[in-house]
Amino acid sequence: MQGKKGRQAGKAGKRGAAGENNWLRIGSGTAGVRDRMLGWQTGFSRRAFRSVLILAVSIAASLAHSAPLLHAYPQGYYQFNTWTRSIATDGTNLLLALYSETSRSISTALIRPDGSSVWGYETAQLPTPPQVAFNGTTYLTAWVEDPGAAAQLHGRFINRSGVLMASKFLVLAGLDASGVTGLTWDGAGFLVLWASSLEGHSVVRGQRLGPDGMPIGSVLDISSPGATATNSASAGKGNHLVVWMESTGATNQWQVRARALMSDGSLSEVSTLSSSPVPTSNPLCLSFGDGDAMAIWSREVGPYTIPCNGSTSNYWLNLFGRVLAEDGSSRGAEFQITSIHGRQTDPKIAFDGTNYLVAWTDSRFGVCNSWTNYDYLTGFAQQISRSGTVVNPEFRPLSRLMSRAGPVAFAGGQFLYISRDCLGDPCSFYDDLVFLRSGGLGTGFFRKLVPETNGYFQVDFTANNERGRFYLQASTNFIDWQFVDREDGPYASIFTDRVTRFVEPFPGDRGGRFFRAVNTTDVCVSNLLLMNHVKAVWASANGKSINAPAPTDSEIFGPGRYLPIKPTCPNGGTYYLDDFANRPTCTLSAVGHSL
Repeated sequence: MQGKKGRQAGKAGKRGAAGENNWLRIGSGTAGVRDRMLGWQTGFSRRAFRSVLILAVSIAASLAHSAPLLHAYPQGYYQFNTWTRSIATDGTNLLLALYSETSRSISTALIRPDGSSVWGYETAQLPTPPQVAFNGTTYLTAWVEDPGAAAQLHGRFINRSGVLMASKFLVLAGLDASGVTGLTWDGAGFLVLWASSLEGHSVVRGQRLGPDGMPIGSVLDISSPGATATNSASAGKGNHLVVWMESTGATNQWQVRARALMSDGSLSEVSTLSSSPVPTSNPLCLSFGDGDAMAIWSREVGPYTIPCNGSTSNYWLNLFGRVLAEDGSSRGAEFQITSIHGRQTDPKIAFDGTNYLVAWTDSRFGVCNSWTNYDYLTGFAQQISRSGTVVNPEFRPLSRLMSRAGPVAFAGGQFLYISRDCLGDPCSFYDDLVFLRSGGLGTGFFRKLVPETNGYFQVDFTANNERGRFYLQASTNFIDWQFVDREDGPYASIFTDRVTRFVEPFPGDRGGRFFRAVNTTDVCVSNLLLMNHVKAVWASANGKSINAPAPTDSEIFGPGRYLPIKPTCPNGGTYYLDDFANRPTCTLSAVGHSL
């Protein structure tokens, strides 16, 4: 692992104290434009001020958000030249289980919410890739050594500070196992999964472990008797859930299966999650939510026309999912997450208490190339509600090709996304760490808005300001807004915890005034995200390839189009859609107006 120093972004400002008079709260609404606005109406008599809350409205109702958009904060000073195979959390910190393919060793790294870390502890030599889970007190890592018909399952505890505890210990010996595929904690004990071979076909097996990591009972046969089973994943909360791909007959007829290990050690019946069989077995993922869980997998959809040669024999791998009850049974119907050309594979999932975040590896930028060609792969992510509804536009946590989506986890109020990147030729692999957190501007307040007798105003402003700065705007009718000049120059910048003096915006007008605080950087970034999403929808609907030229404004904006009007940069920048391979841009990108 190698480290690089860098500068953290997005630190929040101080939050104002509650309970003072004349405070007006800025709501945490989630409309598409997301400019948090707050207004005051005042006349120039000596009558009392009257407060008015102004709500932001999306310019595209069909894309209204139900959660704040997530923004990426890459931790550029951490690049791991090992492979992150699993992440566990104590609710605040995250422990990464790392595997080196060159030295065949495993190690760990503890990541704190501010991006600092404790890392470099080598756990074992010559193992297979590890899994990690947290039992409420300590972390447990588990792995297989000497894979094959006489493998050994080993474990080692790590304390909450990321420091190794004692030595590794033997959990089970004489196993038929190729590697650990899951390790979860249900509140009372662990469940460890591994891939095994039985009578010439692969199966999924597991073992209950106590809080001390020692076996409870006998080895469990998870997958159906006589079936071929691969690509298992698990989650724990109250009990353990397991999902896997399974075929009971022809090798091109795979179903997504699920099963629960109850708290009393009994196994539920095997249930089928997929609504129809799929031709190939691919990785899947699983996470508990709040009283339920969600599984995500890939399935072939088509046939579609191949844009390179016009053939209609191509099938894309799109992402599907289903909500599960705690006993492994299905809740509701199967739902589709992606519907764009290319292959969306190897999904990862985490839950933030309200919504899920699903990340995956995507080949949409290289549909004319082998989907295994790393040059055209990139990671995408999508928020999903507990019911399976898509929340907000999909996005790329890192705007680069030659990367794959690694594990995701939620802790300390933010997601951690691992990007498995390729550097150089020949390719050298390393993991990038990216925090994903709400781009919302939190809570803000105006107070003590005072008109002075010399033509100026003054106001106090307090906010949890996460992105950039606010600017003051004024209006007489809630429709036509203009920036307000400060006393010593144009555009009144409103900073937290200080008095701002600004010029009377409408001299001679005896009517009411409305004021709002607008974060122009956040508005512009939201506009760019919105245009990036509709451009992807346009490309999919019209069968466009990665090499297609940029759409014209008339193809995207206008009555009956994807957006009724083209968004405008609040600071006067110019937007360019660019071709499908690139994100839309603003000419003010140098001051933060960029994706």
